[in-house]
Amino acid sequence: MIGVAFFRLAIHISAQSIVTVTSGIRPHSSLLGNAWLSATTLVMFGLAYGKARTGNDLGNRVLSTETKVTLVDGALAVDPCRAPSERSLRLVVG
Repeated sequence: MIGVAFFRLAIHISAQSIVTVTSGIRPHSSLLGNAWLSATTLVMFGLAYGKARTGNDLGNRVLSTETKVTLVDGALAVDPCRAPSERSLRLVVG
């Protein structure tokens, strides 16, 4: 049942991606979106810190290793923050 759900999700995402690319749809920057992405980035780095500390305190190698994945997630969230935030700042400041 779960496998079927993931397969259907993969079909939906593939179809949506094809439609988006062939239609030329491009996202626009927004202050709300940039704020959300910035908050997500901060939370991911905080979560990574918490996982590392908890993993070390408990001697849990799995949790300590999971910290690296969470750091990568935070780093991936940082990159899109740069350019859109700079554009939004110019819109607000003038």
